[in-house]
Amino acid sequence: MEDWLDNIDVFPTKQQFGEFHRGFWKLADDVLELIFNEYKKLNRQKRRPLFLTGHSLGGAMVTISAAKLIHLDLPFISVYTFGQPRALTHETARIYNVECKSRFFRFHNNNDIVTKIPSREMNYSHIGTYLYISHERKIYQEVGK
Repeated sequence: MEDWLDNIDVFPTKQQFGEFHRGFWKLADDVLELIFNEYKKLNRQKRRPLFLTGHSLGGAMVTISAAKLIHLDLPFISVYTFGQPRALTHETARIYNVECKSRFFRFHNNNDIVTKIPSREMNYSHIGTYLYISHERKIYQEVGK
């Protein structure tokens, strides 16, 4: 139930270099520090690359997590999301894309309505390289947004 309440908390919150979906920001805050601390422990033993991935709400959370890493100037290899909702405002998306569009890959299944919320009319935008999965199970790059 808490996740659903955070999903509908669509008001933007000003953070770091822009404005982000407030509910998704709170959820990412809840888990990022725990996960990143585990990654740092593993990295002390042996240097490892960092890839971020998530599906639906998890995609929104890793989008925000990557934004936090960008802001802190901490390295990561790339981000892969599947069926993620929009997590940041249009202007913030522009800044984000300057920093990491070439290493952010957003997969969208042809029937997935989650990718259409929150709406563009609410000033939310997607980021990264768009990869569309058709009903024939073929992947196309940048087919209509």
